[in-house]
Amino acid sequence: MDSIDNFDKVIKRITGVYLDSSAGFRMITDQIEKVQGDTLQVLKISHPELANIGYLDSQRIILGEGNPNTSQAIELHHSNQKQYNEKSPLISVA
Repeated sequence: MDSIDNFDKVIKRITGVYLDSSAGFRMITDQIEKVQGDTLQVLKISHPELANIGYLDSQRIILGEGNPNTSQAIELHHSNQKQYNEKSPLISVA
């Protein structure tokens, strides 16, 4: 019975990690969409030639730990915004 209980605990932990990462991923994609909308409004005034979603999607996104303005920052992932958002349908939270 001990082996079954241990297996059950492992499955529950894996499920927890999956759910946590799914929710985190969705929060980041929601934030990207919000920032892109705000940025489009600013670009329409300051740089109309750049005020399009294609330009914003081509911009780099870096996820990491620590202050990105210091040498102690650790980059965990980077891609452009479109590549990051395209992963979104693969992980859905109901």
